[in-house]
Amino acid sequence: MLAWASLLVVAGLHQPALAQLGSTTPTQGYYMAIEELYEGDYRGALKDFQGEVRGGIRIGLTRWIDSICYQTMLGETYYQMGNTSQALVEFDAACELYLSYPKWLLSVDFRQAIRPDANPVRRIAPWGRPQRQVTYGQLPDTMLIQQGEMITEQRLQQGGTIQSQQMWRVDVVEVVRATALAIRRRNEILGPLGKTDRMSKSLVDTLARGDTTQRNHWSGVWSELLLATAQQGIGESQQALAHFSRAALIDGRYDHDLTAAALLGQATIALESGNAQAALNLATEASYAAYAYEDYDLLGASFELMHRAFIAGGGEGALAQLDVAAQWATRKNFDHLAATCLIGEAEQLVSSGDSRTSLAKLGAISTRRRDLKAGRLGPWRRYVEAFIAYEENNAKLGDKAIAEAIVQNRAQSLRNFQIGLTTGRVDSGRLPTREAVDLYAILLREPLAADWAYSPLETLTNLTTPYEGAMNRWLLSALDREQVTDAIDIADLAKRRRFWLAQGIGGRLLAIRHLLESDPVLLSPEAAVERRDLLLRAPDYSKLVEQAAEIRAEIDAKPMADDSGKMDNNQYNLLKRLASNAEQREALIRRLAMRRDATDMMVPPRMNAAALQQKLDKGQTVMVFHQAGNAVFGFVLLDKDYHLWRLPDAEVMAEATGDMLRAMGNFTQSRTLTTEDLSLELWKPMAMQYGDLLFEESRINLTNTKELIVIPDGVLWHAPIEALMPTIGGNKDFVIDRTPVRYAPTLGYAMPNAKPMRPIRTSIVAAEIGAGATDFLPQQAAEEIASTVTGSVVLNAPVTTPTPLIASMAEELVVLATAEIDPSEPYAFTPMPLDRPTSRGTLGTWTELPLPGCERIILGGMRTVAESGLKARSRSRNAEAVVPGPEMFHASCTLLASGAKTVMLSRWQTSGKTQRDLLRELVLELPHTTADEAWRRSVALARRTNLDPDQEPRYKRADATSEVPTAEHPFLWAGYLLVDTGYDPRPAEEEPAQP
Repeated sequence: MLAWASLLVVAGLHQPALAQLGSTTPTQGYYMAIEELYEGDYRGALKDFQGEVRGGIRIGLTRWIDSICYQTMLGETYYQMGNTSQALVEFDAACELYLSYPKWLLSVDFRQAIRPDANPVRRIAPWGRPQRQVTYGQLPDTMLIQQGEMITEQRLQQGGTIQSQQMWRVDVVEVVRATALAIRRRNEILGPLGKTDRMSKSLVDTLARGDTTQRNHWSGVWSELLLATAQQGIGESQQALAHFSRAALIDGRYDHDLTAAALLGQATIALESGNAQAALNLATEASYAAYAYEDYDLLGASFELMHRAFIAGGGEGALAQLDVAAQWATRKNFDHLAATCLIGEAEQLVSSGDSRTSLAKLGAISTRRRDLKAGRLGPWRRYVEAFIAYEENNAKLGDKAIAEAIVQNRAQSLRNFQIGLTTGRVDSGRLPTREAVDLYAILLREPLAADWAYSPLETLTNLTTPYEGAMNRWLLSALDREQVTDAIDIADLAKRRRFWLAQGIGGRLLAIRHLLESDPVLLSPEAAVERRDLLLRAPDYSKLVEQAAEIRAEIDAKPMADDSGKMDNNQYNLLKRLASNAEQREALIRRLAMRRDATDMMVPPRMNAAALQQKLDKGQTVMVFHQAGNAVFGFVLLDKDYHLWRLPDAEVMAEATGDMLRAMGNFTQSRTLTTEDLSLELWKPMAMQYGDLLFEESRINLTNTKELIVIPDGVLWHAPIEALMPTIGGNKDFVIDRTPVRYAPTLGYAMPNAKPMRPIRTSIVAAEIGAGATDFLPQQAAEEIASTVTGSVVLNAPVTTPTPLIASMAEELVVLATAEIDPSEPYAFTPMPLDRPTSRGTLGTWTELPLPGCERIILGGMRTVAESGLKARSRSRNAEAVVPGPEMFHASCTLLASGAKTVMLSRWQTSGKTQRDLLRELVLELPHTTADEAWRRSVALARRTNLDPDQEPRYKRADATSEVPTAEHPFLWAGYLLVDTGYDPRPAEEEPAQP
């Protein structure tokens, strides 16, 4: 007798049972939940789909294919709510289930063949008819699926657990639809990670075998659809195209329930290929097919793709189909679908200049559903509201709306999710470094034209999100593969991204300003086309530029200020007109920023390591420092070589830099130094120790170096390289005695562009406010320097016109007035502290129109935390400790972005004759040689000069008879940071002057 203990009998021995007679799978509650979702009741749909998942059929402990539907739609609900991570969990579960039952379609009883619909008129969408020749096919709502085993005597003898054979009545089409949706959404969520994703590859491998459906049966179109969708996910779009084409019709004749999915897949590939018109046509056809078979998911996806293709193709006005579709969806209470159409219409209308109708479209969106604003459609709507506000010249409202759109989208961004997923896989060791390098190169790249055209809000979100952790892992992955020049490029992009992060709308506004204000001759061919397209969008911009030039000519015709340093009312009025003109241009730029037109992120300039090497002359050395987390790396670039080394960790470098600055004499702003303090013998040990810390493993031969270009990072912005005495090469001289030194914030600023510097016609000297000001340099400093420079104008009184506007009228600016930069608030720094109110001239305003364009900026009165040995004092209460250094990067980058080519920043003040002499000699020599040679000469002259105790407030002489030292000690001359692009005004054949 057989042992029955292990036998599970679910039904009779020989005849299959009809499970749950009269019921169907999925349940009616499932379809009601779908309607809830597209009505915009996301939370209601979420609750109902969770219930469906709990009630799904189980075979033992394993879910069956009906759960593909439940978990897909639960994932879709999370997706529309903006919960990307949880959505992926559910889509993964649905795809895992499919892979557990890849041949389930072989068990379907297809005894009812497809037949033409007897009433095709009911399938015609209100917004249009297909342009294809269409025969609508009709399949039964449900089909029987055989599940389990036939119980025979032989099977009983084998023993084990047996599930008896059952017949389930299943909506087969819905299971296939849900599977296709799960795969498609996984593709969207994973993006470029799909190529390396295990499940994505398994789906392609499984479906490519061709044994998931009956051979030579019409159901093979479903297998074609799933395979095509899966192939898209691993980047095989062109292979997918043929499968999508075959999946569109059953027997080459009938439209079917998933025709829309096949057409949408083709439309997506067309858009990826840049064929916007084909994409629009296919997406429109997909919307007709989705309506014909009541597929609300594909309707929404088709509407979105129609919108993107319409705008990408340069469509004017609004897409008529979306207007009719919105009305239909509103009548049917499909608020989600209606909102999709209305937001798309609104963006199209405002792009065409019709902000009033655009606002009305947004107002037509149902207010019944709070979920719509909180979900994935919310940031898009807020983005369009920002566009409308800018179009109506309401910059304040527009700035608020776009900031809120970006913040909301940051939590929902697919790109952000992909970056986080990549980083997680790198940290867990599941992603090889080769694949990590390739993925980060896609995810963290500069925006492409396609990014702006197809997903502008996602692109802005990407530019305004800090990715330090991801950038660091990308860099380390490249170094792990010994890709040194690639690592230099990654480090440079990280620096440029930091700058964009601090700019308006992620640097988008700055990029447009520079495109429009640049000489077209100096632009790349691609950038020149972008500029032309933007000017076509804003024809008034060119007129405003012409008007600005006329106003400037009037200002130039008269002295900027009188002999007392005050501007007369006529000049003030002209500057106000210029400011008004700039505001009008800024308003146009904000409108352009919301459009989907591409803009080259040309500031800071793009330059890769290989291109920079080609520009280097023999003997020029670029020394790049980069901090990645706590790791600090050094790179050296020569014309035909490069080198990488690792410095001590950031904390060690910060401590060593602070010790070095204090050893130099920087303890407080007012501390005086004695003759003994200014002895080089006391400085040399630290100069050699710290110098070796930076240079020892650099392989730099300073003897053969004709120019040293330093790109600092982190705390090393406060390291005075010129004053160090590294022992490399057996030489212990100051670095500045061995080679000229200049600094740059990025690779692109290390070399001059093709535009020569303008001859100096006007030099503005901004002195301390008040004729009796003596706290900093004496008043005679302004007079001495003014007598040295060309076309000098001394300003020593408060101004009500923004100082960047005043600076725009000069080729050279020398600021002697005191201003301190706070590491925690670098953009609150005022480079030219004469503004009333001071907020009108803060650092952030220097990249706004009119771009100052002052090519030589010397901030001789700037104070930093270096003069207190890096012991920062934040103005903000309860502010977290901020590591000094980045504030100097932002100041340098901003002033260069404003149009400067040479920027001198003081790190600390000596407030005496030596400082005055240094600055005077620098400005005297700048028109005649390179900035670093001019500075080297100025330092050499100062170091030979004896100190004047009566004019050096930081020097304390022991008594009237004691010996007075020279200014040889670096405390007196090394507190300056020469940021320069390397422009040389000399004829090419002229040799550099000797100091």
